[in-house]
Amino acid sequence: RLFDSAPIALVASQDGIITNANPMASKMFGYSQEELIGMPGVTLHPDKEESAIRLGSYDSQVTQGISQWDDERHMVRKNGQELIVRRRGQLTLGVNGERLGLGTFIDITSQKEAEEALRVSEDRYRHLYESAPVSYLSYTNGIITAANPKAEEMLGLSQEELIGLPVIDLVVDKEAAAEILAQ
Repeated sequence: RLFDSAPIALVASQDGIITNANPMASKMFGYSQEELIGMPGVTLHPDKEESAIRLGSYDSQVTQGISQWDDERHMVRKNGQELIVRRRGQLTLGVNGERLGLGTFIDITSQKEAEEALRVSEDRYRHLYESAPVSYLSYTNGIITAANPKAEEMLGLSQEELIGLPVIDLVVDKEAAAEILAQ
C-alpha cells in the first residue's frame, strides 16, 4: 500500500484520534503502529494545552470547509525526547460531521540544529571581524563589499563610503596594485 510504503510519516485521524499511522510515523515517534492507533493526536505534542487551542482553531475553520496547515512544530517521542517536524495536512468534515485529518510529518531536528550552529558560527565570526585590532576589507572583483570598524578608522571613511568603492582607489601606487589584482 502507498500509505504504508511512503518515505515520510503519515498519520490519519478522526475527531482528533489517530486512526492510522504508517511505519515511518511509528519510527519517528517511537510508538508501535498499534500504540499510535487510538491515541489522541495531542499526545505527540509537548504542550498539550497549546495543541488543544490550535485544534479548536482548526475546528472552527473546518466548519467552513477544509482546514489546512503547513508549519514547523515541536513534537515529542514516546521516550520524551522532543523533535522538530515540518507538518503538512488538512482537516475536513466527513459525511456524518466527523473531523477527518491526514497529515505528513518530516523530522527536521538535524536541519534546525545545523542552522543554529551556523548562526552561532556566523555571530562569532562577525564579532571577530568587527572587533579585530587590524583593518579588514572584503572585496569581490576589486570592489569593496565590507569593511570592519578598524578599516573605517584607519582610512577615515565610513562603511557607506567604502562599500562599492574600487579597492584600487585606496592605493597610492595604482600601477603596482593593478598588477597584483590582475593575478
